[in-house]
Amino acid sequence: MSAAYQIDRISAGYGSRNVLQDVSLDLRRGELVGVIGPNGCGKSTLLRVMTGLLAPSGGEVLLEGNPLASYTRRLVARQVAVVPQSQSPIFAFTVREVVEMGRAPWQRGWNTPSSEDKRLVAGALEQCDLLGLEDRPVNELSGGELQRVAVARAIAQGTSILLLDEPTSHLDLGHQLAIFNLLHKLAADCNVAVLCVSHDLHLAPEYCDRLILMGRGKVVAVGTPKEILTQKNLRAIYGVDVEIHLNPHTGHPYVLLTRPEEKEKA
Repeated sequence: MSAAYQIDRISAGYGSRNVLQDVSLDLRRGELVGVIGPNGCGKSTLLRVMTGLLAPSGGEVLLEGNPLASYTRRLVARQVAVVPQSQSPIFAFTVREVVEMGRAPWQRGWNTPSSEDKRLVAGALEQCDLLGLEDRPVNELSGGELQRVAVARAIAQGTSILLLDEPTSHLDLGHQLAIFNLLHKLAADCNVAVLCVSHDLHLAPEYCDRLILMGRGKVVAVGTPKEILTQKNLRAIYGVDVEIHLNPHTGHPYVLLTRPEEKEKA
């Protein structure tokens, strides 16, 4: 698996507030990587740096082996698709129109969709369970439906790298599973490099090839889910006591919280 992203000792923040400190990681094609950690630890800031929306104050970001700063915005958009944390539609575009926006980096002139554009949009609508909603205005959708539209737009973009910030927020259990299944399939079958920020300590270790554990603006640990999800690591980062068990069907770890009163009884 070749490296799509290489991040070397970056620091970044907002004004005088430093959020990321000396962060290094890589993202390879063909793998699904989960970024986990408590609120405010720098996960979303990391994605902003990786997409070029926030310039680091130190360190280097390489995209496909070249400095990210050397790319135009159009070239970045042809290689990297992003699903942000929240969706706030302002205009009443239809679901199909929003998903079609994912094809904009590849179009010229009047943005007339090609047969390839139409094929990718149709596939993304189907993969994200949006068939039947294509003509609905997005400002009439639920939060979960909006999230699926955002994922569909990113998939229609047809990039080799996919960055997602809490893609299963607002989704019911069935659609959470469907999205993670889709991300895993894109990585494993289509050789896409997928990085997913997630608070879900059940689905992320079940589907991700590697986990990146962050705390206080730093990368604390990187490894397989079994290596990262330990009582010691989670107590140190989240400040809670947990039990780690293995899914009897897949062998992947999952987390059980320990209620303080139950711990006292024991």
